[in-house]
Amino acid sequence: MLHNAQGNEDKDAEAEAAAIKKLPADLQRYITAEYKRNIQYADNLYEMTWGRALLSTLSFFISFFRIRLIKQGEVGLIMDNGKPKIVSPGWYVIFSPFISFIETKNINDELIELGSTKIINVPAGKYASINDTKTGEYKLLGAGKHFIDSPDIRVIKNADYSIRFINLDDELTELGTNKIVRIKPDKKGVVYRMHEHDELKPEILNPGIYIISPPDEYVTSLSSRQQVIKLPAVKSMSGDQLPLEVHADIFYKITDPNKTINELDPREVNTYIRETATATLGEIIRSSTYSRGEVGNSTHAASNIQATLDNVSQTPTAATVEEKEQCQPPEGQNSFVLNIHAQFVEKCNKTLSNIGVRIDIRINESKITDPKTAHKLTETALQISQSRAQAQYVQTQAMISMITAQNEAAMVKVAAQGKAEALLVAAEAEKQAAIKKAQGEKEAADLLAQNELATALKKLGLFAEALGPRSQIIFGSDHLSPLAGMAALLRENVTANF
Repeated sequence: MLHNAQGNEDKDAEAEAAAIKKLPADLQRYITAEYKRNIQYADNLYEMTWGRALLSTLSFFISFFRIRLIKQGEVGLIMDNGKPKIVSPGWYVIFSPFISFIETKNINDELIELGSTKIINVPAGKYASINDTKTGEYKLLGAGKHFIDSPDIRVIKNADYSIRFINLDDELTELGTNKIVRIKPDKKGVVYRMHEHDELKPEILNPGIYIISPPDEYVTSLSSRQQVIKLPAVKSMSGDQLPLEVHADIFYKITDPNKTINELDPREVNTYIRETATATLGEIIRSSTYSRGEVGNSTHAASNIQATLDNVSQTPTAATVEEKEQCQPPEGQNSFVLNIHAQFVEKCNKTLSNIGVRIDIRINESKITDPKTAHKLTETALQISQSRAQAQYVQTQAMISMITAQNEAAMVKVAAQGKAEALLVAAEAEKQAAIKKAQGEKEAADLLAQNELATALKKLGLFAEALGPRSQIIFGSDHLSPLAGMAALLRENVTANF
């Protein structure tokens, strides 16, 4: 068990040393292991054995209240002639009248203190701060058990006398006149540092751990994330003399912290942005025409009478700060809300760009505060809406009639085109049939002529053979009629042969 406990202590010590090495050098010099040592127990008490117990029993009435048991896991606190001491576990007989037993304490209590003697148990991941009253120097005790026996060392405590442990996850921790500052990854710290001519100038601290010592002064931190501010209700008369009330949230992001801290007190950023946004929103409302949805001279203004009805009851519009050239107005809103958004983004970003801030707005509600005026506008808008609906109905019916007529005309046209195309097809078919017929007759005549010629030639051949040489053949007209020219030629040839 002792071996395992020692092994665990060694591992804890190694982990603590590794954690300390990761801290900035300015902070490491405040951490001390000077008091990590064994507890010095009192050695002048009379520890009981069985033999000594018998002796104690004989003087029972004298020494009963001078026998003390210190259990395992505890320590005893005594005053020896006015000097505080610590007693280890065991049975003890106190004979000296100058030794007084005070109390027992659990050895693992955060703080065991009696006069100048102190045992401090620091949990892992935390530090305890102590102050040397003689030198005024502050030190930090790392995780583990520390034994201090000095009247000059003071443990820094809370109001309830518990140890004021330092957690380096906290943004600001005081260490005497110095301050331990931790800037988280999503923030930028602001510190005023002394420069020439005793002039304090603001500087930005990037994420990390810092020790700030006088005359330098840590001021605050600025978030690099988007922030939300709920504006108070803005009440004002519109340009058309309507009493309006607008509820909105603004979203801003610090894009250039150096500009912010040089142009503005870092502690007043939220206040400045809220007041600027409220004043700008009121100015826009006063220059707007609510019933027409027009805002000032904005190029985004639109004249839409239906917006009057929409303006009576608004729904929230989401808006976020984007790092782009121009914030776009949210969609799905009437022209009044859209133009408030456009004007606000344009004007506020122009103003706040000087302090390195971009801003956007979400209009949660815009309403007329006078119920009679709101009711009257609602009735007017409803009448206009009904008139527009009726006109739209008439227009729709006219469109339906026109479309029907167009469809019928198209059907007639399609039918006529179909008939004409059918006639063209029939005529073309007749033409092609006539051509085919003529071609057929011609081919038949040619074939017939060829057949008659062949028959005539055959007959001539037979006649020539029958007559023999030098015979003269006389043909009738019926033989020469098909091919008179050819018959004449043959005649000449036959005559020539004779």
